[in-house]
Amino acid sequence: AHDGCAVARATRALAPGEHLTINYASDELLARPLAERRAYLLANHDFVCGCARCEAEAADEAAEADRPPLPPDCAP
Repeated sequence: AHDGCAVARATRALAPGEHLTINYASDELLARPLAERRAYLLANHDFVCGCARCEAEAADEAAEADRPPLPPDCAP
């Protein structure tokens, strides 16, 4: 009978309180931008990913959005 439990075995020592994550994405999806990955996971798995990679990319995007634009004479 299915009891709703899963067993995970770590391949390295884990620190107390360390989060475990499961990759729901294909290599192709992992190559996509954050917004596309999160949209896919929300639509297909009903959650917004909060893994270390996604959170770091979200923080980078937020910092970039808060940065003032370059003056026109400095734009690439």
